[in-house]
Amino acid sequence: MPVTYNDLYLDARKALKEAGVYQAQLEARELLCAASGKAREEFLRDLPLYASDGVEKRFRDLLARRMKGEPVAYLIGEWEFYGLTLDICRDVLIPRPDTETVVERGILFVRDLPEGTRVLDLCAGSGCIGLAVADSCPNTQVYLAEWSEEALRVCRQNIRRCELSQQVTPVQVDALEPPPRLLRDFDLILCNPPYIPTLEVGRLDASVRDYEPRMALDGGEDGLKFYRAVAKKWKRALKPGGKLIFEVGCDQAQTVKTIMEEQGFQDIQTTMDPGGHRGGGQPAARHRHRPGYVSVHRPARLSRPKVRQPHRRWGLHQGAGPLQGRGLRADCRPGHCSRHEGSGQRAEHPLSARGVHRRGHRRQRHADPGGRHPVRGYPDPHAVRPQL
Repeated sequence: MPVTYNDLYLDARKALKEAGVYQAQLEARELLCAASGKAREEFLRDLPLYASDGVEKRFRDLLARRMKGEPVAYLIGEWEFYGLTLDICRDVLIPRPDTETVVERGILFVRDLPEGTRVLDLCAGSGCIGLAVADSCPNTQVYLAEWSEEALRVCRQNIRRCELSQQVTPVQVDALEPPPRLLRDFDLILCNPPYIPTLEVGRLDASVRDYEPRMALDGGEDGLKFYRAVAKKWKRALKPGGKLIFEVGCDQAQTVKTIMEEQGFQDIQTTMDPGGHRGGGQPAARHRHRPGYVSVHRPARLSRPKVRQPHRRWGLHQGAGPLQGRGLRADCRPGHCSRHEGSGQRAEHPLSARGVHRRGHRRQRHADPGGRHPVRGYPDPHAVRPQL
């Protein structure tokens, strides 16, 4: 009996939900796109259409493998990370959304640095962290450092796929050994090392334990082998004032902080991951491989003072409005503007009644003493109440 793409999608989503898959909707869509060869936009467009017998067979084969535990990223051969679509295979760890926190912290640090800023992605795997930083910060020169020859091959594929060959260089290096002379004078080192204790690797979810490379998971007896080695041997690869950012396990932040303090690092911070884990919280068992923290090293460095912009009180008359020069202001309300009160002038710009400034800034609305919205009449949460 012919079935539509929508029928296949709904059947897969239901089966994955019943199997306890966390992102059943996303995975059902990705499997169907891979089986049909359609882009996501085409998939949404063609949902009411009938699928061919070949597409249905390929889809059900992929779904059967997924139900046995094989991760969807390995089934379709690619995965998205920080807006980049990367080649993924069983030689590298699947990028997690939690790791995007490492990328965000790195981008915040290097985006205002001069041209030629040197960044190292240590234990690069698929190269997802370094490639995301390079794509967002054209002022950087990024090195992807990986020991596994198979993982380094995936790095090269992703460099070409992201068209970053002029900016990113793959190098084979062991993170447990001191850095070679080529890898020195970095402004930023990003590192997502293996950090699962050896005995806990066997207790991970089957989709991780049986399919993802053990080399990318096993962090030694206590899970801290790589942190000790990198903090001790790779600190000489940083410039004075440089920064080292680690991804750490959910209960490892304090221990890693102590390791870094013993090696002379300063201004050590921890950042909450998207799951909200801070202070050693224990995630669910199936997520034990997920990070709970990002540990940040930042040697003593003077922070830039914030410069206040004068006369930028949006919603008052000091700002330049789109109707300036005509005696009208988009941030003036009929009957609620002291400047134009009694003048008969009314601000008729369509955005003025919505509380939206033409320049993209939220205005502070003029309000009556009761704090009510000047147009709709109900209490206005954004109102600037006058001092009585």
